Amino acid sequence: MQQPAPDIAPPSAGVAAYLDHLRGAGAASATLKAYGADLAQYERWLDSAGRTPADADVALVRRYAAYLGTLRYAPATSARKLSAVRRLHAWLFVRGKAPADPAAVVPGPRRGRKLPATLNEQEMGRLLEPRRPADGPRALRDLAMLEAMYGCGLRAAEICALRLRDLDRHEWTLRVTGKGDKQRIVPVGRPAAAALSRYLERGRTALAGEGACDRLFVSVRGRAAPRGAAGAVAARAQAHVCHSSPGRRCRSEEHPGVARPRIGRHDPGIHPCKRAAPESRPRAGTPPRMSDDALQIWIQYKQNADPHLRERLILTYAPLVKYVAGRLGTGLPAHVEEGDLVSYGLLGLMNAIERYDPGRDIKFETYAISRIKGAIIDELRSMDWVPRSVRSRAREIERTIAELENKNHRPPTDEEIAGAIGITEEEFQDNLTQIARSSVAALDELWTIGSSGGDTVSLIDTLQDPNADDPSLEMTRTEVRESLATAISKLPERERTVITLYYYEELTLREIGEVLGVTESRVSQLHTKAILRLKAKLQGSLERASLERNR
Repeated sequence: MQQPAPDIAPPSAGVAAYLDHLRGAGAASATLKAYGADLAQYERWLDSAGRTPADADVALVRRYAAYLGTLRYAPATSARKLSAVRRLHAWLFVRGKAPADPAAVVPGPRRGRKLPATLNEQEMGRLLEPRRPADGPRALRDLAMLEAMYGCGLRAAEICALRLRDLDRHEWTLRVTGKGDKQRIVPVGRPAAAALSRYLERGRTALAGEGACDRLFVSVRGRAAPRGAAGAVAARAQAHVCHSSPGRRCRSEEHPGVARPRIGRHDPGIHPCKRAAPESRPRAGTPPRMSDDALQIWIQYKQNADPHLRERLILTYAPLVKYVAGRLGTGLPAHVEEGDLVSYGLLGLMNAIERYDPGRDIKFETYAISRIKGAIIDELRSMDWVPRSVRSRAREIERTIAELENKNHRPPTDEEIAGAIGITEEEFQDNLTQIARSSVAALDELWTIGSSGGDTVSLIDTLQDPNADDPSLEMTRTEVRESLATAISKLPERERTVITLYYYEELTLREIGEVLGVTESRVSQLHTKAILRLKAKLQGSLERASLERNR
């Protein structure tokens, strides 16, 4: 009989506010659930010690870290729980709900490092060899899942969460929902598209039957495939590679299989300058000679301009574009997307394939990288509206300032910077004006205002509104009005009546005298006495307020 789950105490006000902050920041439901469980465990431990997160100290957080070590958690689990505690204390400290951040100096558990497992030559051969065609609904499903995970780079949870509407069979793309409910569009390669087509035409109908399940991959009972199904498919593929034996996994002579129309990344036909191992060491100074097969492939492409060969060459060398775009993107502004750089680099790759001459005995990668980099830089320069002279002058000024600071151990003056560059101070000021005009920022760009809280603010919210009231001036006016009202309320009755009728009712001194039954000169005397009393009281109240602010 299953025991009922123990009652979990509701989170404290600080933890509940922090979880609301994460929810407002767009955290996924799984992330909120994990943070809630880890922080609930932390609060239960603090409650047993008679403390709360707001008054915890460094020694207490260290004791909690040691307590996690006694529970025999995996290092990754302990690190995750301590990370939740650190984020909570940092948020409480930034929001002023705690006097200090005790978890900032508490180290996490030391996690061991393992060398990555690699495949030997025989295992790699078994991985690349053609497989026996799938002939059953479940085999068709497993092959489609394996090809989709391998060709599209999907996780087990992502492949099992796919729905039928996520697959576009016209464009052959997949809409994938990843962590944090973020969606992305990934292309489907030819092997994966072929496996998915066979599965949808012959396998899924047999598995789903008349069911209304809208998942792309279904189980043998016609329901949504669990997450473990993708892991089992990958495990069987790994077992085929690492534990294959002639009596169990190798193909029979009746079913030798059909090779896929795919060129491997390291195929000698794609790398015309990769030479086979010579029987004897060549003499120094002998130019490299390409293999006959590689030379024939490139010569055939150059003569016939076969679009299929061109497409296969582009797909094979596409990682070069990703590599060059990643290296160039590190020094560019944040608004330049890496995907745009990849698009510009693909144009350079196609140009390199068209212009490459295999007869020059030059490795294609060396030639293509320079063409890809040049295409990306040319496209960026064409979109940049700032002259190159201004950019170069800005880099020169930055370099000069750094050199003078290292030399003099202080910030340099404008005269020193201009003298080091070799221009006059007026020309230096003109250059600064041109550089300032070249700096463009988006008003809706978010800026982080806290080191650990994660709070952001847009740039437009930081701009001053010239038509808005000055907060300090408005506060001063409010204080003067309150002091004046208090001083008027403490005046004698006849003087308070004179002030009210003269300034609020806008009566003349003669009209006020008729109301009070006195002469106009007497009303003037009462008005003068009231003004003097108010000046004295206001002067004293303002001086006291100034002293309190200076404290």
